[in-house]
Amino acid sequence: MNLGEIFLYLSFLSGLLTLLLLWESPRLDYINTLIPYRKWSMRISATFLSLAVALLAYYFLVSDFSINYVYSYSSLDLAPIYKLSAVWTGEEGSMLFFTLGLLLIAAYMLEKYESGAERPIILALALLLLLLTIMLGPFATTLHSHPEMTDIPTDGLGLNPLLVNIWMVFHPPGIFIGYALMSVVFASAAVHAPDWELKSREFARWAWLILGAGIVSGCIWSYEVWESYWIWDPAFTSSLMVWLMLTAYLHTAIRFRKSWDMNLLSPSTGIMSFVIAMYSIYIIRSGTIQSVHSFGETGKNMLLLYMVVALFVISIGIMINRGMKNRKKQKSSDSEGLLSDSNLFLLTTVLFLMLSAVLFTGLSYSLILDIFGSGMAISIELFNDWSYPLTVLLLVIMGLCMFRASYRRLAFVLGAILLLVFTGLDVTNDKYDNISVAVIVFATLSGLYRISRAAVSKAPNWARLRSASPHLVHLGIAIMLMGVLMSTYYTGETVYFRSFNEKKMVGDFEIELVDLAFPAQHDHYTATLTKIGTYNIHRKNRSIVATGDASFAEEGGEYITRPFIYNGLLSDVRITYQGIGTTTPIFISFANIKVVPGMSVIWGGCILILVGMLPGLFGRTKKL
Repeated sequence: MNLGEIFLYLSFLSGLLTLLLLWESPRLDYINTLIPYRKWSMRISATFLSLAVALLAYYFLVSDFSINYVYSYSSLDLAPIYKLSAVWTGEEGSMLFFTLGLLLIAAYMLEKYESGAERPIILALALLLLLLTIMLGPFATTLHSHPEMTDIPTDGLGLNPLLVNIWMVFHPPGIFIGYALMSVVFASAAVHAPDWELKSREFARWAWLILGAGIVSGCIWSYEVWESYWIWDPAFTSSLMVWLMLTAYLHTAIRFRKSWDMNLLSPSTGIMSFVIAMYSIYIIRSGTIQSVHSFGETGKNMLLLYMVVALFVISIGIMINRGMKNRKKQKSSDSEGLLSDSNLFLLTTVLFLMLSAVLFTGLSYSLILDIFGSGMAISIELFNDWSYPLTVLLLVIMGLCMFRASYRRLAFVLGAILLLVFTGLDVTNDKYDNISVAVIVFATLSGLYRISRAAVSKAPNWARLRSASPHLVHLGIAIMLMGVLMSTYYTGETVYFRSFNEKKMVGDFEIELVDLAFPAQHDHYTATLTKIGTYNIHRKNRSIVATGDASFAEEGGEYITRPFIYNGLLSDVRITYQGIGTTTPIFISFANIKVVPGMSVIWGGCILILVGMLPGLFGRTKKL
């Protein structure tokens, strides 16, 4: 047993003792005498697990290949920043990182609250995952894992080249930290004490913000690696599924605080948000479903799936039992008509839940097909076709929500006029895109209207900002979706250069080949071949707007392209060198050029969405 394994076992035992001390019973007098020390036992547990994560990071930084996890995901030539990001690359490390997040949250809850059944629930979840992590063996030695080896290897297998990207430093932590924070929502909703929503409110908001930031950083990573900011990959899809469910919960929580007319739907949504987050972790890290994110997952973590199923069954039981008890207590909505606040809130929640359900269905069907080895796969068209009408309707509802109840009929008429205008003029030459533009413009105008009203109100500055913050989120969603629609009208082609300084017109840009280079980096087998093309980008015969390199490399047996991306205000230019290039005896060079409009609009909308949540995080929280 090495030091890392000792840290894990000591953390588990200290946490188990804390869990026993949180279970106060008159029959356990000998245990009750230790209750004053439970905070210390919790601190010891969190400290040992933190030391375990720090030790694993240290092993990566010093390239200790006697540890199999380090040997599998690192190499001598890997930059220190990527050695650190490799800590959460594989199944073992990511589970360890996620478990640390849960355990630290359990420790925080124990420090902050002297009582509450939420504390043992979160701690029990952390200990179960810690047990799974111990079984995965993040500190297993290389010689034990590879009996055929007689000596500790002098170098590792290296990190997958696709993961050598700065956004991998932020993307997985954002996902796992967001999921960990949701455990407080789960535990509070399950206990359902009078102050359950208040106790979990800040955690839910931070989870939504951090998870959203994690998804956005993943989109940027995908844009640089796979030429698209979004692919319906299981890992991407599952994280979006969780974010949509969490968004639905936040809407129910707002209504719950105002009128208590969602005292069953709100906690139920909170419970299921965390359950599907656990399901997402299984999808991301188990390697069961075929995914471009499968970077060496072992597929041996079936115990996590069993835990998710058990958690799902228990949660369903809690919700059914609570529903039976609260049938007569459920308060009816004080509806003022079809377009009342309560109806729009309910419809918004249902639409978010339906969107999440579409993704859940597709992922689960893929999981079943993969388990039974049918060789079939779910078409991405399922996600597109089913998500589109729900998203359009959601934008309409979002636009209506911006107006007071007395003006919503008029707003509905405005939306109908916009729809008729855009479809009648056929501005995009596509009926579905015409509908999309109409509803996005309607939602955008509605958001701007509501934000302007908040800006000119006589309330204090901070109150005006907090009043406008949810509408900033809504406006950001509309702007982001406008960018998504714009990006579908990209121009792309494969360009053949016959000489240096030759220019090729693609869209509104001229691409000029400046130089070709074929350097041999070094003898290490993870990077045996690299070719580089240098390009200038001109805008319609004007001066150069950007100069950069696009490379083609063979790394670890894979062919990797690293594009040169010019981020313009209205359009991005993406140049991917295909590695086909010679200057003697003939000159020939190929590159894929893609001009993508609307990317800055997408990123601007994403930033606005995340910024819109900040006033709600740092403002004063009113007690129920």
